[in-house]
Amino acid sequence: MNRELQADFDLDRFAHVAVWNRAARRVEMHLESACAQQVRIAGHIVEFEAGERIWTESSYKYEPSEVDEMGRAAGFVTSKRWIDEDARFALSLLTAR
Repeated sequence: MNRELQADFDLDRFAHVAVWNRAARRVEMHLESACAQQVRIAGHIVEFEAGERIWTESSYKYEPSEVDEMGRAAGFVTSKRWIDEDARFALSLLTAR
């Protein structure tokens, strides 16, 4: 936003916070304001309270079978899958049918 919208976020005044939302099966990424502050964005003033968060990203987690089904529904088939040794992360290669 600083570059694209001429904002003046002081990145040292925000902390990165990652939250696991078990019910939604996703990791939520946030920026948390370390103090009360004002930021200019595209000529507007936005006020943040200490502890207030900006939700920046959601990373949903799926079982391999769910990835396969989503792929099938979109016209793809799973060609290969790599899973880390702790079974925490996977990379699936889907190809067009």
